[in-house]
Amino acid sequence: MSLAAAAVVLAAGASQRMGRPKALLSWGDRCALGQAIATLRAAGVGEIAAVIRPEQEAPLASLLDADRCCLVINPRPDRGQFASLQLGLAALPAEVDAIVVALVDHPAVLPQTVAALLGAWFAAEPRVIIPTYQERRGHPILLPRSLRRPLLAAPENLTLAVFLSAPEVAVTALPVGDPAVLQNINTPADYDRQRQDDRAQPHRDSPRRR
Repeated sequence: MSLAAAAVVLAAGASQRMGRPKALLSWGDRCALGQAIATLRAAGVGEIAAVIRPEQEAPLASLLDADRCCLVINPRPDRGQFASLQLGLAALPAEVDAIVVALVDHPAVLPQTVAALLGAWFAAEPRVIIPTYQERRGHPILLPRSLRRPLLAAPENLTLAVFLSAPEVAVTALPVGDPAVLQNINTPADYDRQRQDDRAQPHRDSPRRR
């Protein structure tokens, strides 16, 4: 049995503490959004929708030309992350089995971690699968197709955490050995530290290009 997996990458945040767009930060030979896309591709994800701010469309379109990603413009990014998620979900094909929700400020996540989420889908379907490191929940998150319509119908001022806390939503925690599921980039200091950590760990294989 094969899994038709798609992904939404959330990249429309204001990046106020960073002082510059996180999606455009350099990460190896890519930008941070390009790295997130490459990681998803290497793990076997098919369609990818990246939700971005209007002013990022031109620079990202040139940087991501070879990455086969659908750029979805959030015309009102001030509405928050959940509204961006809804835009991304609406842009994906209807026939996908599962959807990975990734954040652009977690560029160090390993392809093996995403692959582990996809592998766990076979044992846990149709549950939400959330990676944990040292018993703390992180990102990316795997959503079953059954939640797509409820998510699209939910109020846009909701949060994904609140949505997933509903008693009718079944969630499986998946322990992983990847600390990057907890490491988001909010400040220049976060960015510098994570780039140094990533360079110092040769076991972090570069995602293969597709």
